[in-house]
Amino acid sequence: PMMLGQMPGGGQGMDGEMGGPGGRMLEQLDLSDTQKQQMQDIRDSYQDRIEPLQERLRTQQDELRDLMAGNASDSEIRTKHNEVLSLRQELGNLHFESMLEVRNVLTESQRAEMAELMENRRGQGGPGIGQNNNPQGQGRPNRNGNRPQR
Repeated sequence: PMMLGQMPGGGQGMDGEMGGPGGRMLEQLDLSDTQKQQMQDIRDSYQDRIEPLQERLRTQQDELRDLMAGNASDSEIRTKHNEVLSLRQELGNLHFESMLEVRNVLTESQRAEMAELMENRRGQGGPGIGQNNNPQGQGRPNRNGNRPQR
C-alpha cells in the first residue's frame, strides 16, 4: 500500500514539496482519516499520468545525452532539447495541479504549518534544496531575501 506521504511522482519534481522524502511533511499535519483518504485519492488520480511522463522524460534525456556525445547536428540537438523541456513543463504542470488539490484538502492552519515545514526544510537542505554549494557557504536568498547562515 502507498504511504500517505507518497504524492504523485514521488520524488520527481515534487520532491522537496510533498513527494518522496518531503512527503513526510504531510504526516506531520495531523490529518483526519477523511483527509488521508482524499490525499490518497489525489495521489492515485495523478500517478497514472505522471509515471509514463517521467519514463518518457528519462528516455528523452538519455537520447539528448547521446546526441550531444555524438555527431548530431545542432538542429537535431535543439529539437531533442525542446522535447525534453516540453515534457518537464508538462510534468511540472501536473505536479502543480496535484499540489493545488492537496492544498484544498488542508485547513488554513494546516496550510500555514506546511508552509513553515517547507521553509524549515529549505533552510536545512543541502545543494539542490534552495542552496548552492559555493566556497563561501552562501546559499541563495530565501523568500525573505535572507541568505541561510552556515
